[in-house]
Amino acid sequence: MILWPLLTLLCQFHLTVQEEYGKFSYGNNVLSFQEGSSDQEVSKVGYLEDNALKPHAPIVFDRSEIFRVVLSNHNFAAIEENAFHGFSELKFLNLENNHIRYIPERAFQGLDKLLTLNLEGNKLERFRIISSSVRSLYLSKNNLKRLPNQMFSQTANVEILQLHGNGLEELERLAFAGLTQLKSLTLSNNHLKFLPEDIFLHCSEMVNLYLEDNELTVIGGSFKPLKNLITLSLQNNKIEDITSGAFHTLAVLRTLNLSINSLVTLHEDLFRDLKQLGDLHLPYNKIESLPDGLFRDLGKLGRLLLNGNKIVSLQPNVFRGLIHLRNLQLQHNRIGSLEKGIFSGLEVCDDLNLSDNALTVLKPDVFSGLGGLVQLILTDNKLNHIQVGAFRGLGLTCILGLENTEVQSLDGLVEMESLRFIILRGTKFENETVVHIGSKSFKVNLHSVWALEK
Repeated sequence: MILWPLLTLLCQFHLTVQEEYGKFSYGNNVLSFQEGSSDQEVSKVGYLEDNALKPHAPIVFDRSEIFRVVLSNHNFAAIEENAFHGFSELKFLNLENNHIRYIPERAFQGLDKLLTLNLEGNKLERFRIISSSVRSLYLSKNNLKRLPNQMFSQTANVEILQLHGNGLEELERLAFAGLTQLKSLTLSNNHLKFLPEDIFLHCSEMVNLYLEDNELTVIGGSFKPLKNLITLSLQNNKIEDITSGAFHTLAVLRTLNLSINSLVTLHEDLFRDLKQLGDLHLPYNKIESLPDGLFRDLGKLGRLLLNGNKIVSLQPNVFRGLIHLRNLQLQHNRIGSLEKGIFSGLEVCDDLNLSDNALTVLKPDVFSGLGGLVQLILTDNKLNHIQVGAFRGLGLTCILGLENTEVQSLDGLVEMESLRFIILRGTKFENETVVHIGSKSFKVNLHSVWALEK
């Protein structure tokens, strides 16, 4: 089924100026155009939506009054070149979830105020249109397996481009040439295996780039032109190696997501010059160690996720430079011991998770440097001995998780002056209604948490 017999949209009628009024009627799931005489009262509707066009009360409109058209979830297979002729005020056009396979290059020519074009969920295998006005272009969930050179050269003012879920396998090096105004690009959930070095050469204004759920294995110099990038998501690829200078030009980057990849080692200067980075996600890789100085330039980092790796040990001062870190996630690793100095400089960190590691003993002053810590989670370790002084300096910590550990004594907790809640399920104390730590008593509540009695 093609679009123009359903819409007919005035281009099949030769009306005088006085007769150029019409109405859409909705019947038998088919949209059709009906002439309206010039003496009919014209409803100054601002938008047309297929789900609003009911059999009763037919809508009469002047094409030049329409600024929004929604024709989603039909069986349209194509669009006639002049289908939207006369919609001079149209700003928003939604044709998602149809069966459109082909769009003429000039299908939207003349729509000089069109800002948003949504073609998601169709069957497009190739795409090239002429439009200098479109700012937001949605092409996700089509069948665009390949993006050829100059594909968007006639839509140079696009700022938001979404291409996720197309099964994309190849990007030609000049696929995005001409998109000098592009701010946000979504290429997630495709089958991309590599990025050409110059793929983003013309996209220096880009702010957000989403490449998650692809099959990338190596990251090279593709991101060098993106000096205004704020968000970069590379989650759930197959990345094994990142060249040392891959991110060095991303001076204003705020969020970097590298989770669920195959990284084993990280170059010590990988994050050099990322002075504005606030969130760094590295969980569920295969990282075995963290080189000294890896985080030295990340003075504004607030959250560091390293959970789900294969880290065995941490060097003293490994987190040096993270003066604004608030959240550190190290759970689900293989850390067997902690040494004094590992957490030096993390004075504002308030949440540390070390659960599901291989810790057996906590030595004195092992948490020194964590003066602002509020929550410490040590659950699911084989922890059996907490030496006196292990928690020295944790004067603000009020939540301690010891669930499923082999801890034999709670005497070492006496130094935690602000402690309010302890989690003791799966320990030798789990059947105790009240536990005593120094002069303080903690009573189990309905949530199986031992809370300080006042």
